[in-house]
Amino acid sequence: MHTSYLFRFFLRFVLGLYCSGLLQANALGSPKKVLLVGSNLAPNSLEVLRFTQNDVEKMAEVLHELGGVSSHDIILLQNPSYQELEQSLAELHENISPHTQLVFYYSGHADNKGLLLGKEVFPLQKIRDFLEDERAKIRLGIIDACQSGALVRKKGGQVLPGVDIRLEVEPSLNGAVLITSSSAGESSLEVDELGGSLFTHFFVSGLRGAADDNQDGMVTLEEAFSYSSHQTLNHSSISRSGSQHPTFEYNLSGQRQLVISVLNQKSSLVFGTDLVGSYLIFDRSRNRVVAEIEKKEGKVRSIQLPLGDYYIKKRLPSAVLIQKISLSTNKSISVSEQKMHTVPYEEDVTKGHPSKVFQPTWKYGAPFLEHTAYTMRRKEKLIGLKGFAYGFSDDVTLFSSFFIPSLSAKYRLFHTNKFSLSLSSGYSIDIFSFKDERYTGIFLTTGTAFSWRIHPSIVFSSGLDWELESWDIDENLPENLFSLWSSISWVFTENDLFQSMGKSTTSSTLEKDSTSFSITVQYVHRWKSMRLSGGIEYLNILSDRKGEYTPVFNIWWRW
Repeated sequence: MHTSYLFRFFLRFVLGLYCSGLLQANALGSPKKVLLVGSNLAPNSLEVLRFTQNDVEKMAEVLHELGGVSSHDIILLQNPSYQELEQSLAELHENISPHTQLVFYYSGHADNKGLLLGKEVFPLQKIRDFLEDERAKIRLGIIDACQSGALVRKKGGQVLPGVDIRLEVEPSLNGAVLITSSSAGESSLEVDELGGSLFTHFFVSGLRGAADDNQDGMVTLEEAFSYSSHQTLNHSSISRSGSQHPTFEYNLSGQRQLVISVLNQKSSLVFGTDLVGSYLIFDRSRNRVVAEIEKKEGKVRSIQLPLGDYYIKKRLPSAVLIQKISLSTNKSISVSEQKMHTVPYEEDVTKGHPSKVFQPTWKYGAPFLEHTAYTMRRKEKLIGLKGFAYGFSDDVTLFSSFFIPSLSAKYRLFHTNKFSLSLSSGYSIDIFSFKDERYTGIFLTTGTAFSWRIHPSIVFSSGLDWELESWDIDENLPENLFSLWSSISWVFTENDLFQSMGKSTTSSTLEKDSTSFSITVQYVHRWKSMRLSGGIEYLNILSDRKGEYTPVFNIWWRW
């Protein structure tokens, strides 16, 4: 009985290993041969390019690390002549089997006649001949160049979200796919700040995991193209050259999707469900951007990267958030905005590598301050009817009032995605009370606050404050005020917030004690940098046995 159990266990173990390897082989597809070409050369009428070598190196790295392509099967050409490119294309076809996948990538100048290799023109028809050679099972061409859409015939088109480049006809996948970075007559952007072309930047980012929309650990050509084309269009729409529409043409048959990369590396960056916005990944050792991810709410993304040191960067309107991360073997690290530091643009260590600007909201990046434990970002500013505030650092926010000379500070002691704990202290001087010689008019305050994000849209906060009010010199009677408060803040849209706060205050002197309680309800609306709040406060002093209602209103700007 025992021997039979061990045999079955061993058999299942061996079959599991075999199936796992088979699935991975199927996922990566057949053996690949890759030709990557970069040409900075330009005819006299065009400007010489600078970063095509970076483009081909990025493509080579991601295909080798995640695409299952041996380094021996990757040919890199930089600034080739007509003859060198023609010879390399011929070599690519040598010793191929019907199961081979061929990949051709070009970054450089082009027009409606062909690839511009300096003063030489490599005809587009030769690229078409490569794609139509059926000796190889799969032929994939990627052209990142101006007017590269001239290669696409009428059945090609501009990408739409979720475009399906599959034909479910046969059980195996065969055919050719051509992807171009722009439509006919359009420019393809090379971005100095990215150190490469816009389309290749997002295509490589997609292969590293940004495009894995269904989170199955594999990036298909459909996912990579949809992600890169959408991001390219969004980012190019604000450029002086105009929008850039990546295009495709396909002639595929089969029920399987063409998998380009498998996300099976142990070292990776994980972007959790709580992160929102555009994140740029900067390789510190090579001093260049290696990936960018547009993170949506509620999604998890894993970006596969080689071992090394990186900066994770998120751009705000007035500053950038930066987190320093070192990836080591068999280790995945979660990106956390709580560990990011706010850095002014002039102090940005990755200066010259901008990403999409993220406008902070109450839910993400700029939480509501009143009756919470939250602080402002470094050098963030707030000015309103009641006073002004300044983010001295990510952990310290300074406050002051316009009408009463005062200075207070809120210091963040502890902060995670869910919990925040802060300590506050300050003083104020009531200049209007100096008319009474017996009255000093000085107030000292201190307190602590705790906030708990019980839901992305709901924050519960509570705190304890102590205030020592100015005293009467004749009787030397200081007055202590102890306040215990709690609040619920509900962000029910990106621009609208509702807060309810209850507070109990005990006033204590040597002669008597008194207690009061108040309830404040307010609605707050956000419009760009302006904030507008209005509500009502109910105050009841127990000794007087009566209460009164007072409207509350404020308007302020935060940037």
